[in-house]
Amino acid sequence: MGEDLSYADLWDEILTEYSHRVEDKTVRVSCKNDETTSEFGDELWPGAIFLAKYIVANNQNLAINSNTQVVEIGAGRCGLPGLTAAALGARVTLCDLNENLASLHFNAKVNPGSARVQALRWAADIDVQGLENADFVLGTDVVYRENLVAPLICTLRRLRPKRLILANEERSKNQRRFAQTLSAVGFHINNEFTQNKIHVIDAIPAESWSMDFDASMPVKLLRHTSSVDQDSHGGDGLGGQVWPGAVALAEFVLPYCHGKRVLELGAGTGYCGLCVSLVANHVIMTDQFLDLLAHNVAKSNFSNVTIRYCLWNDDYIYDKTDFFDVILGAELTPMIDGHEALAKEILRRFMQSSKTSSSSRAFLTAAPCSSSLSSSDSSTFTKDTITCRCATHHFIKTAIQTGLSVNHCHTNIPIPANILNLDRTFDDGLDFVWILELGLSLSFSLEQNA
Repeated sequence: MGEDLSYADLWDEILTEYSHRVEDKTVRVSCKNDETTSEFGDELWPGAIFLAKYIVANNQNLAINSNTQVVEIGAGRCGLPGLTAAALGARVTLCDLNENLASLHFNAKVNPGSARVQALRWAADIDVQGLENADFVLGTDVVYRENLVAPLICTLRRLRPKRLILANEERSKNQRRFAQTLSAVGFHINNEFTQNKIHVIDAIPAESWSMDFDASMPVKLLRHTSSVDQDSHGGDGLGGQVWPGAVALAEFVLPYCHGKRVLELGAGTGYCGLCVSLVANHVIMTDQFLDLLAHNVAKSNFSNVTIRYCLWNDDYIYDKTDFFDVILGAELTPMIDGHEALAKEILRRFMQSSKTSSSSRAFLTAAPCSSSLSSSDSSTFTKDTITCRCATHHFIKTAIQTGLSVNHCHTNIPIPANILNLDRTFDDGLDFVWILELGLSLSFSLEQNA
């Protein structure tokens, strides 16, 4: 492991300057900038010093040389690990937000080797041209905040490195759990260890890993991060928990939401909408009780999510120019007295969207009925053929009477037994749910356009 650093050496005081030997060269960095300040980049973090020394001590195995391409993400103002690799001969790109680039340029200029600087904002839709398929992606203290985990994972998948080495100061068990997150989204963990309170992850893409759209990735990601808080006493006492239908819906609906504008009704904790936001163009999550939803959305820090107050079919003020490709609702149908208002709200949103989107549809989870129907039976649903009096069939009948069509009834959609970090096991005695796929009734649409 090379020279052993104590935790006190790493973090007893705030460091803004540092130097160390790299073979016959000296790498010297400074974070000082009298003109601007940066939330994270003004200091040299413990993980950066550790990783820089780790690279030097282990380069016989890493084999970093003039044929090696290295990208450092979240390089701050110093870029110490990346500049260490540059001193070993690698072609290095130091990446961070625009506010840190001037200092990175300075440090790259005064140090040995070849290093360039490039702005990189972590997100699902970033342009990583020129950074893909690097031999190494390096990162230090990149999971300092949990709300950075999702955009970081999306960025790493787009970068497609041949090898990933991260060094993070241990602040909570959540940071150790980041290795589980990487495994869930397609990385193989080569090595994982903790030394002097620095947690190191050395990973490569799994053999079967593909950058093609993976519908399960966002759900796996939220399963392995604590992105959603719950409060069983919040709101009306119902929307404060992640319900089985929300998890099943999130897994099922992702392929339909890729690049789309999505509206979620009765969003509750926001679990389903946050999953969808990782693939959608924009998600608007609505509820009558917004405190917990607002907290979870703020915690996620996703830029393509909006929350709004919504009381179904109420004459509240809303943007009548909004359109939605997909409408979602998880476990909204158990209360029969809310069926008419819910159906009319969906109808109103369909009519609102029909001016700009001809293929709007809604997906709602519902409890399975004992008089089970196959998916093909949904085409025969009419208000006259439904005789069962369960809540699900009552809603289907109400929806048809309102002007909606049931295009499909997806049965036997499995419910996961447990979701990591949600402190919630689904032991309601159900193994699956139904998902109702709704559209605007053709006859109703023709009546409105007549």
